[in-house]
Amino acid sequence: MHTILQLPFKLMTLTGIWMPKEFTSQYEKQGWTLYSIASITLMAIQSLTLSITLILSENSEQFFETLFIVPTGLQNLQKIYVVVAHRKKLMDLEKMFSNDYCIPRNVEELLIQRKYDENIRILTLSCIILMNLTVANLIASPLFDAYFTTMNTRTLPMRIWLPYKMDLNIIFWLTFIQQSVGVIFVGYCIISTTLMINGFMYHVCCQFRILSCRFKKLPQVIDYFRSLKKPYNVIYQYERRAIKQNVQHHLCIFRIAENINDTFKSVIFQQFCISSIVVSASIFQLSTRQEIDMEFFMVLFYLICVLVDFYIYSWFGNQLMLESLNFQRSIYEIDWTTLSTNAGKDLVFIMMRASKPILMYCGHFVVLSLESYVGILKVSYSVLNLFRRSK
Repeated sequence: MHTILQLPFKLMTLTGIWMPKEFTSQYEKQGWTLYSIASITLMAIQSLTLSITLILSENSEQFFETLFIVPTGLQNLQKIYVVVAHRKKLMDLEKMFSNDYCIPRNVEELLIQRKYDENIRILTLSCIILMNLTVANLIASPLFDAYFTTMNTRTLPMRIWLPYKMDLNIIFWLTFIQQSVGVIFVGYCIISTTLMINGFMYHVCCQFRILSCRFKKLPQVIDYFRSLKKPYNVIYQYERRAIKQNVQHHLCIFRIAENINDTFKSVIFQQFCISSIVVSASIFQLSTRQEIDMEFFMVLFYLICVLVDFYIYSWFGNQLMLESLNFQRSIYEIDWTTLSTNAGKDLVFIMMRASKPILMYCGHFVVLSLESYVGILKVSYSVLNLFRRSK
């Protein structure tokens, strides 16, 4: 399974929320536990101090400067909880993708899976580049203001509440490094969990393609057996066995999709709600700034990251819905005349089952699709108007 999600799981390992299965010795597990505790604590402190800053805001300007970044940190903590608490479920999902029905059986099926693997890899690298640009802008902005402008003021990457003063240089730089490392960890954690969730959905799409390929090949194999003048009972037994395996594969795909939905629907719902707030607060920040400076570009890149993040959820959810519907069409388009009457009846039942698409939900009531992405933009616009009136 890690062949398709190898890079997202490596990023999750880097951020300390996923222990590799290769760690079997006691020393490796203890070392990993200490690293994981330190990493998660660092990200939790980042979110806690930002939340306190938001609560202690003295005016609306300080409030909105902090609001657009706080929800992302809180959402990241929820993702960490889901990954850590549901580790066994994620490993079970991995095993479901590795069973005999799901693994490629020939070169054509292997090429299909490699295509999906490559698409996930390219998307992951693209998200890493975008995240690095945003984080670099966030970290470099205070340095640029301090050393390349006339302001001559030292500021941290984020304005947060601290229980101590930063009069000494060493305290300031230690805090600066702590914030910078925390921001990097949060960024990679968000990317890895997002692409892990959507990678599972995309792999379900891959399974529909592989299953469609198997149904398409079935009449061709039957014709080939007939050209070899195989006995009728041998051909019939092969046909029944192949259809039975394909039906089991189809049911396995539905079980996988159901498990993905049950495990991650709370994360997706929170993503939907938080994205609305963050997009609104970010646009509000951009619209109220008097000049275009490094901080302006930081907020702009941050807004792009949030929009891309939820678009990935919406696109993969929409793609899964379309692939599950296209599977019905692929069954209809195969050569039924080559198959037996019983096989034709089985195909009718398969088409009836495939007529109901697989839907991913935000919570229990919002379907994850491109329409939901448009919906979040509409909600963000409404929240933005609320912010403007409250200022």
